[in-house]
Amino acid sequence: MDAAEVTMVTVVFAVVVLVLALYWLHTVPTPQLLRVRRDPSLRQRAAAGRRAAEYDR
Repeated sequence: MDAAEVTMVTVVFAVVVLVLALYWLHTVPTPQLLRVRRDPSLRQRAAAGRRAAEYDR
């Protein structure tokens, strides 16, 4: 393999890693979202916040 092929393989590998990282960040929920799903009081507060935001519009 010459230098151009090595560079191309490196660029393709970097792009694949970047796409996978962005996909993973998009699909993995944040700890705060997990806590809202588990805790009913936080879920109720989140629902109240959404209602208030809807009312403010």
